[in-house]
Amino acid sequence: MIDFELQEVQCEPELLHVLDAYHRQQLMCADSTAEGEEEVEWFPRIDSIDQVPSEQLPRLHGKLIALGLLKFQLAGRTSGVHYQMSRTGKQVLARLADTSSQPSDEPVSEISA
Repeated sequence: MIDFELQEVQCEPELLHVLDAYHRQQLMCADSTAEGEEEVEWFPRIDSIDQVPSEQLPRLHGKLIALGLLKFQLAGRTSGVHYQMSRTGKQVLARLADTSSQPSDEPVSEISA
């Protein structure tokens, strides 16, 4: 089943840029979490990514959610919607990292298990 999601991300590089941005946020948060703690963080919506026009971000977020690569929750009236990568999203990035042996313009963060 992950093949369909992988193909969608490969066909639309902007999806990969958004997914990668959330993955990088998660990695930065994991670095600051105490060892042994496995707290899953929810992050505010990313409103700016260098390689993606801002007006495309809502559509890309929606598509990533529809594909099951990104999860969301309503955090509250003042803090809005928060996001995190799903297990499938992590698997897609891992597969892309495994298959990208040659240098590329596409961002694929290093995946940690």
